[in-house]
Amino acid sequence: MSSGTIFDLGRSNLNPFLYSEIGVDEGGAELSVVSLLARSGRDPWDEAASLARMPASAAVEALAFLISTVPGSVWPMPAATVIARRLVGALPTRASAPARAARPSTVGLVDRFGWQIALGLLGVTLLAQLLKSWLE
Repeated sequence: MSSGTIFDLGRSNLNPFLYSEIGVDEGGAELSVVSLLARSGRDPWDEAASLARMPASAAVEALAFLISTVPGSVWPMPAATVIARRLVGALPTRASAPARAARPSTVGLVDRFGWQIALGLLGVTLLAQLLKSWLE
């Protein structure tokens, strides 16, 4: 379960990496690391944190594979490796790489507090109805 909040997202030390541009895909769209990871069906912050914990050479290899195989890719493996090497340089240092628990998430909040939110909304609705009937 994540201990971060949605407000941590703007301060994430992974943002320089995640919002780095890869290039233009076959459809003419600018592809960033965050969009690459999302297209690959991976959680961008989890994957970036995982890459940050890897040795640089392993991170380059893993990222190059994703770049060359993502749908819409125009980069063969040699070109993807050059791009990945540049991008891995934007990852935080291995010592400051965030743990999974530090990843911002709102899903955990909804899972934990969903019934309380629903109950609160029901209470507000009932109170509004009661006030409306008193004022009429």
